[in-house]
Amino acid sequence: MNRNHDPLLGALWKLAGNARWFSGRSRGGVPSQVELTDWFRPPGEASPGLRSALLEMAYPTGETERYHVPLAFHAAGECPTEPLARIELEGTGFDVAEVADEPAAMTALLDCLSSGAPGFVATREVPSGLPGRRYRGEQSNTSIFFGDLIVGKIFRRIENGPNVDVEMHRALSGSGAVAELFGWWEWHGAHLGIFLEALPDPRDGFAEACSAAGTGTSFTAQAEELGHQLCRVHRLLASRFPTSRLPGRELAAQSRSRLEAAILEVPLLGQFREMARRTYATIEDLELPTQRIHGDCHLGQALLTPAGWRYVDFEGEPIKSLPERRRPDSPLRDVAGMLRSFDYAAATGHAPAGWREEARSAFLHGYGSLSADAVTLLLAYELDKADSLLLPDARLPLLLPLNPGSAHAPPGPGPPGAGVPDDSADETGGADAAVGLGADAADGGVDRLAHVVVLGRGAAPGAAASAARITCSAPAPDSQTRDAQAPDAHPTQARTSGTAQAPDVHPA
Repeated sequence: MNRNHDPLLGALWKLAGNARWFSGRSRGGVPSQVELTDWFRPPGEASPGLRSALLEMAYPTGETERYHVPLAFHAAGECPTEPLARIELEGTGFDVAEVADEPAAMTALLDCLSSGAPGFVATREVPSGLPGRRYRGEQSNTSIFFGDLIVGKIFRRIENGPNVDVEMHRALSGSGAVAELFGWWEWHGAHLGIFLEALPDPRDGFAEACSAAGTGTSFTAQAEELGHQLCRVHRLLASRFPTSRLPGRELAAQSRSRLEAAILEVPLLGQFREMARRTYATIEDLELPTQRIHGDCHLGQALLTPAGWRYVDFEGEPIKSLPERRRPDSPLRDVAGMLRSFDYAAATGHAPAGWREEARSAFLHGYGSLSADAVTLLLAYELDKADSLLLPDARLPLLLPLNPGSAHAPPGPGPPGAGVPDDSADETGGADAAVGLGADAADGGVDRLAHVVVLGRGAAPGAAASAARITCSAPAPDSQTRDAQAPDAHPTQARTSGTAQAPDVHPA
């Protein structure tokens, strides 16, 4: 390992300052050192040589972060692209370029995985010689297509310990719910990248839902399958990672804290404070089974392929630390994220009346019936999700559950951790709910439209209960809605042309 290569340090700092994957530019960070890994492919064996740079950033708070830049090393004057820097290393002059900017270097990187180079772990045979091309649409990571067979995700912000995306794909490989794993790339206990099956002809879940909403086309079949696949994911994760339990009072306290932060940002929400606090009070005496979950679940994290839906991007919310993203949580948080996503799609596509409710009900039907306690928790998670998502952009739709105690989805066989089964119950309806909200109002020049959605007897099995939806007169443009919903875009892969017990529940 080599440290403090001044020309390289300056070049990487310039690169990071203009890169979408560098998240620390607003925090006053400065580069402190650069560390080079060992050679993945030494120069002289073939051109280019390959090794990675880990750029350390130091912040005024005393915190540090490491960012990963895979590098191609060429003999001085022989770099086929504009080099980042010319450096002298071990007595030899090199022109250094970023691997993701150089097709030959991308192919060489995959060949390292294929040949079993140090740091690469293959889980199946990897073809060599595949042409590489960079996907340009991401933020926190960088994806590279290798022909139409493999997509490699280069992790940029590196933390000690296993990357969540690698862990999850190892656990879920072979399930039919994610892209199959080809292998991963690691260095001294930290994961640098993952290599996955390139899904054929994928269609983005959020785009599909928005299109259906815009044309008034039913999305119930797709939503039901999405629910079924998420249930499958949760079952597998529950069987392959440790589970735990969380007192409801801890979740309630966390949710109240986020609510107050949201009200500070959007004072209009203050009128819902007491309703929200009552909602959170209903879960304080529950005990929540927790397990590993997706952690950032929404329609933008699902791809529709000819073989069905596949869930992708299991890293969790990028703003959270690695320990936070690996911490067990209720699977109902994932469910709430998907339900909120249908709200976004309906708002973005200007869906006709009933479209949103039908899609949500179908998703819950596919996921599995929920007990009364599970529905109570789900409504609390939806409200909590609304609070947190409102903070970046007050123009986004907000879903506020009302009267959660009166809303019961039908019990019955469901996913693990989703509900306590009650085999004596029928599958045809939930409890009626009667709720209300005040008249339309304007506050600070922002018009508010509120209406109540009641899903009672006759709703699809598994339907959640009553909720109030608030939208503003100036809805966010599609791009803003999409960004808030899915802050980290994924590539379009391989496009060839009370001792009450809460219910137990556990790419690409």
